[in-house]
Amino acid sequence: MAAGRRLAPLSVGRGRVMPQGRCINNAAFAKAWHNPDLTTEDIAAMFGVYRTSVSEMGRRRGLPPRKTGSKPKLAAEPFTIIWLTVVSAQQIADTLGITRNHTGTYARRLGLPKRQQGTRKVISVADFWAERMREAMAKTARDEERAQALAGLRNRPGVKAA
Repeated sequence: MAAGRRLAPLSVGRGRVMPQGRCINNAAFAKAWHNPDLTTEDIAAMFGVYRTSVSEMGRRRGLPPRKTGSKPKLAAEPFTIIWLTVVSAQQIADTLGITRNHTGTYARRLGLPKRQQGTRKVISVADFWAERMREAMAKTARDEERAQALAGLRNRPGVKAA
């Protein structure tokens, strides 16, 4: 053993022997803490501590609480588009394969506004997407007509084709 270097005392917890006073780099811990792809179990394994210790270590370092709940498995953009329309939460849930309550939770996580409560006119998800398709096709047709008019290819009334 090197002169002047002491080993940390050992403690026994949950059947494991762990050194006390483990020195963990604050910057490395903070980087792992803020990485949403790492679970607390992953962080614990990285630093050789218990999973339950990770949250306490973050609190002692003054780090913000980690987000709780499962990671969203839905794409944010389509959900946002449907949420902001008159499609009912139950129909959104049925289409996406989630519960009705989870639609509200997911909307809150995305920072979307609350919906009106009570009865209101709603449409089905299929009708919503059909309407979106009609709007997109109409826009494409208008754009094509404009392009043809600019190119002089459009037949004008009273003008004979050569």
